[in-house]
Amino acid sequence: MPLRHPARPLLPVPPPSLPQDDACVALAVRALLQVVEAGAKSIEIAVLRSGARTEMVSAEGIEAVAKAIEDSGDAEADAAAASASTAADDEE
Repeated sequence: MPLRHPARPLLPVPPPSLPQDDACVALAVRALLQVVEAGAKSIEIAVLRSGARTEMVSAEGIEAVAKAIEDSGDAEADAAAASASTAADDEE
């Protein structure tokens, strides 16, 4: 039985064949935010390309992606709460 990787739920279904750099960085930040306690300030990400130099993502870039992820998570949480509230009203 294959082991389930903790990042599996974060991957889009079906996964894109060649994700763009921004999508890869966002996926990495999203996965790391789940296991890092101090948030985006303690995350460093390097982009590796075949035949090119290693490129570090700036701290500002990581923080911007983390804020966008948190904002979208807040929007999703608000939508879920509204949906639950509507379902509860329908049951009454």
